Amino acid sequence: MSESEFVRHEACPNCGSHDNLARYSDGHGFCFGCGHCDRCDNHAGSPGVGHRRPVALIEPGEARPLLKRGISQRTAEKFGYTVSTYKGKTVQIEPHYNYDGQLVAQHIRFPPGTKDERGNDLRFIWLGNPKDAMMFGQQLWKAGGKRVVVAEGAVDALSVSELQGNKWPVVSISIGAAKPEHTKKIANYISKHVAWLEKFDEVVFAFDMDEAGRASAQAAAKVLSPGTARIASYPLKDANDMLLANRGKELIDSLWQAKEFRPDGLLRVADIIERALEPPSYGTAFPWPSLTSLTYGRQTGKVYAWGAGTGTGKTDILMQIVAHSMEHTDERIGLFMFENDPAETLRYVASKIDAKLYTHPGADWSQEELVSRLHTLSEQDRLMIYDNWGTTDWDEVRGHIRYLAKSWNMTGAVIDHITAFSARADDERREIERLMADIAMLAQELKIVIDVVSHLATPIGTSHEEGGRVTIRHFKGSRSIGFWSHVIFGLERDQQAEELDERRTTLVRILKCRPRGSSVGSIVPIRYDVETGMYTEVLDNPFMSVDAEDDNEPF
Repeated sequence: MSESEFVRHEACPNCGSHDNLARYSDGHGFCFGCGHCDRCDNHAGSPGVGHRRPVALIEPGEARPLLKRGISQRTAEKFGYTVSTYKGKTVQIEPHYNYDGQLVAQHIRFPPGTKDERGNDLRFIWLGNPKDAMMFGQQLWKAGGKRVVVAEGAVDALSVSELQGNKWPVVSISIGAAKPEHTKKIANYISKHVAWLEKFDEVVFAFDMDEAGRASAQAAAKVLSPGTARIASYPLKDANDMLLANRGKELIDSLWQAKEFRPDGLLRVADIIERALEPPSYGTAFPWPSLTSLTYGRQTGKVYAWGAGTGTGKTDILMQIVAHSMEHTDERIGLFMFENDPAETLRYVASKIDAKLYTHPGADWSQEELVSRLHTLSEQDRLMIYDNWGTTDWDEVRGHIRYLAKSWNMTGAVIDHITAFSARADDERREIERLMADIAMLAQELKIVIDVVSHLATPIGTSHEEGGRVTIRHFKGSRSIGFWSHVIFGLERDQQAEELDERRTTLVRILKCRPRGSSVGSIVPIRYDVETGMYTEVLDNPFMSVDAEDDNEPF
């Protein structure tokens, strides 16, 4: 096989890494992130995937203090971290040994601003065969003991060792936690060295405090046997930042105080006992007392789904719920209405607060009343309306919901309607499944109420527009809506009924109620007043004793 030399860094076509693929003088490339070998079979003498001939190692040079990093010469000498030259450039050399104690690879760090032949930034290259190497610094420590610290990079390992007086085991991984989605790569890397790591009582992962570092530490910890892994947490980005900021004691304390790793979602009784002792309470009231009683109100962290036929008045009903919150609570609500202009939506809310038909020309209201109400809403600043400009991008809406909850203290969001996001999807059912899972997790994560409106499929028999009964299976994406929603309402109204009162009465049927399961099957009738535009509960309710029927599917 002919010798080949490193030429430049490139993006990897296999894993998408920005610069992990090294291109060599014979034309082939090798990715040190995922192991992909490019053009290996098309060049004479090229040994094929996973068997690239190592580039020759260079003389290690001498150990020097790394003044800009706060690393002493003693620590550099301990780890064999040296300074030398490579192709006329001064470089730092990080040595890597195999399990036989042989030097098999060198990680070369170039000074900031170094460019390759194409003018791209050149930061690191590998010489030798890193796939056969142990973790950086591993050769210095015998296997086994009380604790070993695993850092994300060599400089962080040197920083921890510097603070520990070079007395206690510390190593670093050699692949880097570039992105949160690269956790599988991290897990595979730790798996190669798990036998050595598990000879210690505790393995403390001291990765960077950014999103990628935290995700990678979780992935690495999951590889080890239960009770072995711990994850350190400290206020600055990495261990070297802590050293340079003279906060070394805080870093060392974080290593010793690192809690035993447990996978997300596993809680001991002690973790949740205070929350469990909080007395159960009602959420925000609906405008109709019986509905509040049957559901215990609108509770944070939960999703409320609404389904109705076309023209039934579901948007009108939801706007009255929003107005009730504006009038009787301090809640802040975001409206994501995909079938209404933002100005029209605002008039809707104002109408329901004042019991005036501001949306109807010629009705009994004055411009002065509308101006007064809108200015009051503006001063309160508790209503945010999304202008979708004709687009229905769920990823954008999800980002807006998270922003409003965290930056504006939003407590509730209305999405009318969820089927707008799936209209152009290749598989509507799968898309709604994805959306509902996201919505449920958002509600729980952000501790907000989310109301979701869904269109209905055409039923067999009486249409929904003629008062046909709504069931969960009529919802588009019914199984996911049924699974992820905490409470589901079906709105039924016979728009063609002969009796005027019947045409104006909507039956709010409870199809699912996780907070109070015995309420499933109950119906609350509400009647529309054409003079005020308000829905009021029909107090003489003949439906309250209706039992749950078996067309409510179990979820």
